[in-house]
Amino acid sequence: MRQSLSSTVADIARDLHIKGMDMVVPFCAQMYNTSCRIGPTAHLPPLPTFGRTNTLALLVGNSKHLWPIFLSHVRNHKEEVASSNNPLDEYIVASVESAVNAHAIQTDIRYTFDVGDKFVHFQRLAHESGAAYFNKTLFLCIHPVWGPWKAFRAVIVFDLDFHEAIWDVLQQPKPSEIPLRNPIPNLQDAIEKELKLFYSSGDGYESREWRYLVSARDAATSKDAVQFRYSDGQIQYHYSKNKQALFDDT
Repeated sequence: MRQSLSSTVADIARDLHIKGMDMVVPFCAQMYNTSCRIGPTAHLPPLPTFGRTNTLALLVGNSKHLWPIFLSHVRNHKEEVASSNNPLDEYIVASVESAVNAHAIQTDIRYTFDVGDKFVHFQRLAHESGAAYFNKTLFLCIHPVWGPWKAFRAVIVFDLDFHEAIWDVLQQPKPSEIPLRNPIPNLQDAIEKELKLFYSSGDGYESREWRYLVSARDAATSKDAVQFRYSDGQIQYHYSKNKQALFDDT
């Protein structure tokens, strides 16, 4: 990877971190596309590859690092946030596109809320790239450090070749194993117990008590990961999408 292009990717990662997205994991787009084949004829929408054999992409997400930064945005843009249907998604899109558009490089960006041909199975991607372990019971990925207290936000595909040197460019270690092993096998029974309470709390997903999902997330949290638990305000907004929680937290 040429020095100028290396600097571009590193600059984008730095700008994303400033905006609260402290997870930037490189992967080869073709790796994800191969994992999208879920049957002889069925497959998930692939990522673009720009005609390359090995195409660089970044999985973008955040830990609790995002929250105070986003709340600062809320304080400075109260009217805009109050009129928005989803102020966090809008903040993420503006931040990602600002970081990318500052550089003259062709990209394709996918977000967690995209559907149809732009849909990305973020949990599958995180698992296959070694970013986190996909716990299919909880339907959440377990990060090797943060545990379940992280959120995926976007995938950025670059018109660049993927090289192993990207790990050094981003100053982060390559995962020791891909995919990761289950880091919390001893917590599985506790997770299932909390999820049973959730499923029995209502007839449909929307009518069920989301606080049981928080309890299941807590059950999936190792002792080392407790320090990365979201704040009460972040949890409230994450599950309820009640904008008043944002203003109460500021």
